[in-house]
Amino acid sequence: MRQLLRYSTVFVFFLGLQFSPLGAQTRLSYGFHLSPEVNYIMSTPKSSRDKKLTTGKSGMAASASLGGYLEYELIPNIYLRGGMNVAVRRHYYEVERRFEETDEIAMGENKVTYYAIEMPGAIVARTNFMKKNDRFLIGVGGVLNRWIGDPWIENSFINGSANPEYRTFAKQTVTGFIGYEFELSRHSSMSIEPYLSYTPTRFYFENYSYADVKAEGGISFRVRFDT
Repeated sequence: MRQLLRYSTVFVFFLGLQFSPLGAQTRLSYGFHLSPEVNYIMSTPKSSRDKKLTTGKSGMAASASLGGYLEYELIPNIYLRGGMNVAVRRHYYEVERRFEETDEIAMGENKVTYYAIEMPGAIVARTNFMKKNDRFLIGVGGVLNRWIGDPWIENSFINGSANPEYRTFAKQTVTGFIGYEFELSRHSSMSIEPYLSYTPTRFYFENYSYADVKAEGGISFRVRFDT
């Protein structure tokens, strides 16, 4: 939480600088984004000696984040980006349970939803302007720190699944992205940025397997304002 407050203070400071007379002389810009995404979960056996009472399968779920950010041009066409997001993260996968007495199989599901405040950062490289003041970009970054609230968990077979020992969330992530940016007006532009993220998240609800987020990606829609 202390890191969250520290990042928030820095963000507000630079945002205030943006609207000050000094900010008008810098290469600082600000913007907002909406980023829908999907994640895919796959389960892996823990040990061949474990009884197959409950076994995870796979699943896919949609999430989204919304936030504001600042960009500073370090050198021509190279930018440092940082900001603050509010995100809702959803995870879903199917579960199979075997009853030892009858050897029957029942299907269920796990649903995990949580809200988070995130501090993302990235390095962005843009091409030179083209004929219509549009350009391409590429970048790498991720979430530097994430504060996660208590998750909402719906589990078909496990009682007491809200226990933290059943889950491991990623506090930091790594993201790579590309994009296309085009001009909206003299002082504003919009970019569309597909991205892929590495988010080491794991769930331990089943006795025979654990479930990992294998892939996470989406599209970020950003509007940026220059001074």
